[in-house]
Amino acid sequence: LLLEELDLSNNLLSSVEPGSFRAQPRLRSLQLRSNQLTLLPRGALAGLSELTLLDVSQNRLVILLDYGFEEQRRLRVLELSDNELVFIAPRAFSGLASLRSLTLQRCNLSTVPTHALAHLHGLTSLRMRDLGIEELQAHAFKGLPRLKHLEVDRWPLLEGLPTSALQGLNLSTLSITHTNLTSVPVVTHLPYLTHLNLSYSRIRVLPAGWLRGMGRLEVVRVRQSNLLSVEPQAFQGASSLRLLDLCYNRLSTLERSVFPASEALQTLLIGQNPLVCDCRLRWLLERTPPLLYGDVQPECSAPAPLAGKPLSYLVEPQISRYVICTKPRVVSMATYPAQVEEGQRAWLYCSADGAPPPSVSWLTPHRRHITTKSTGRMVVHTNGSLEFRMAEPQDSGMYVCVASNPAGNATLSVTLAIKSLGIRDRTLYANRSFFFDSDYNNSLINGTEEYTIRVVLDFTTILVSTAMGCLSFLGVV
Repeated sequence: LLLEELDLSNNLLSSVEPGSFRAQPRLRSLQLRSNQLTLLPRGALAGLSELTLLDVSQNRLVILLDYGFEEQRRLRVLELSDNELVFIAPRAFSGLASLRSLTLQRCNLSTVPTHALAHLHGLTSLRMRDLGIEELQAHAFKGLPRLKHLEVDRWPLLEGLPTSALQGLNLSTLSITHTNLTSVPVVTHLPYLTHLNLSYSRIRVLPAGWLRGMGRLEVVRVRQSNLLSVEPQAFQGASSLRLLDLCYNRLSTLERSVFPASEALQTLLIGQNPLVCDCRLRWLLERTPPLLYGDVQPECSAPAPLAGKPLSYLVEPQISRYVICTKPRVVSMATYPAQVEEGQRAWLYCSADGAPPPSVSWLTPHRRHITTKSTGRMVVHTNGSLEFRMAEPQDSGMYVCVASNPAGNATLSVTLAIKSLGIRDRTLYANRSFFFDSDYNNSLINGTEEYTIRVVLDFTTILVSTAMGCLSFLGVV
C-alpha cells in the first residue's frame, strides 16, 4: 500500500531508523509531531523525495545534523517548533531548494543559524518565535533573496538591531513584536515593505524621517509600546500609508506634521492614549473624509471639560472653546551661580508656561541654536535650563530663551558674564592635582550630584617626585 499522507503524531516514538520510510516513495505529508524524537539521523528520511510537508514539532530534538534533509528537494513546509534545539549544523538544510515556509519556535537557540538558513534560497516565509536570542548579528539572514515575510516574536532579550541586520532582504512584511527594543530599527533599505509591525516593545519615540523613501508601506503598527511621542515628519516618505495603529501607548498628541502632505491615511487607531484635546488634534476633527478609529475610540484626557469624551463626538461650541492652544509666556529667568568664573559649571534657567507646555531652546551670542538634542559643552535639559559644563570667557554675552508651542513663540534674554582668570590663576587651575572632569553630571531634578575625579600631575611635580624618590633610595643604600 503506497501512501501519500502519514500521521504518526501523539505517539511515543523515540527514534527513526535510517531507511524507515523507503517503502513509501509517494509520501507527500509526514506528521511526526508530539513524539519523543531526540535525533533525526542522516538517512532517516531516505526515499521520501516527493515529500512536501514535514512536521516534527513538539519533540525533543536537540540538534539538526548536516544533510539530514538532502533528499527532500520538493519539501515546501517544515515545522520545527517546540523542540530543545541548541544547534543547527551549517548544512542541515542543504537540499531544501523548494522550501517556502519554516517555523522555529520555543527552542533553545542562542543565535540565528545564519549559515544553515543560507541554503534555503527559495524560502518566502520565516517565523522565529519565543526564542532567547539576545541580538541579531549583522547580515543575519543573508542568502535569502526570496524571503518576503519575516516574523520575530517574543524575543524578550532582544534590545536592538544593528543597521545591517536585515541587509540584503526584499521583505514585504516585517514583524518584530514582544521584544525589548528601545528604538526603531533601520528599515529604509527595505523599499518593498508594505506591512511593518513593531508592537509590544519599549520604543519611546518614532523619530523624524525613519520611514523616508518607504513609498510602498501601507500598514504600520506600534501598539502597546510605551510610545511617548511621534516627531514631526516621522512618516514623511510613507505616502501610501493607509492604516496606522498606535493604540495603548502614552501619546498625548499626534500632530498633522507627522504625515506627508499627500497622505493616503484611512484608518488611525489611537485609542487608549492620554490624548490632550487641544489645537494639535484639531486637524483630526476638521479632516474630510473623517478617519476611521476602529473599535477602540480615542478619548480626551484633558482639558478637564472634555475628559472622557470620545474625540469623534466633539462638536461646536466645544471645539472653539476648548480645542485650543495658548501662546507661551516666559515667566522667570535666573543665573546660577550669580557670578561665574572661568572653568566653573554654570546654569541659565528659563521657566515658561503655555498650553500645551512649551519646549525651551536657546540662542547663544554667536547665534547658535541649542536644543535638548544638542551635544557639546552647552546642554539644554528637559526643564529648560542651559548648562555650561565648563564656562569659558568667550561664552560671555546675551542669551535668548525661546519658548515654543503650536500657538507661537516667546523670548526673553539674559546676559552672562564670565570672570576670566589671570595668567597666574589659569596656570594654577590647569596644573592643580585634582579637578572636576567634564564627565561631571548634575541632576537638577532629584538634587543628587555625581563627580568624576581625575588626577592630573604637571611635569614639574613628576620631576620633583622622581628626584626625591631617588635621593631617598640612595640615602638608604
